[in-house]
Amino acid sequence: MNEQWAIRDNFGLGFKLIQAQSVEDVRPNKGTWNTYAYVKTHDELDALYHELKTNGAIIVSEPVITEYDWGAWKDFAVRDLDGYIIGFGSGHKHD
Repeated sequence: MNEQWAIRDNFGLGFKLIQAQSVEDVRPNKGTWNTYAYVKTHDELDALYHELKTNGAIIVSEPVITEYDWGAWKDFAVRDLDGYIIGFGSGHKHD
């Protein structure tokens, strides 16, 4: 699989882009994200969630925190009008 991270310096949002195997593969995945973006902090993630929700985004999954031994990952997802699922997340390492 061909993967690339698209990250803009000083913007605080990164996208993971995954190359499709063929033209027929360019359609919404079922049961997973179609693309995933991350921000630096949970506060930034919460602000992004509230901005998207306030502006009418179709929320697929509310923000949820998953604890790991290294820290906590928090994410949520929205669906665009074409049916693509976009995940957004952020990590917080334990001190």
